[in-house]
Amino acid sequence: MKTYVLSFDLNEDYDQSEIFETLNSLGELKQALSYTWFLRSDQTAKEIRDQLAKRMAPDERVVVMRSSSPAAWRNLMCDNKWVLENLSNK
Repeated sequence: MKTYVLSFDLNEDYDQSEIFETLNSLGELKQALSYTWFLRSDQTAKEIRDQLAKRMAPDERVVVMRSSSPAAWRNLMCDNKWVLENLSNK
């Protein structure tokens, strides 16, 4: 599995529950910041983006990036141990 960093610009006027249901179906999901998530998945970045795009409003944005080392962070919302174990190219 690969770890991806996903960042969103979501429109609060739309129901976003389908976006997060889709995210959860794609692999192991951890919230890093308000609109930034880590996702462990066997899918490619393009496949992840395409799945999410089906659930997003036309004016919403997402970027999907494969994680790599080195990385640095402060006060993430998810467990620091999980990030240390999963946010590197293994």
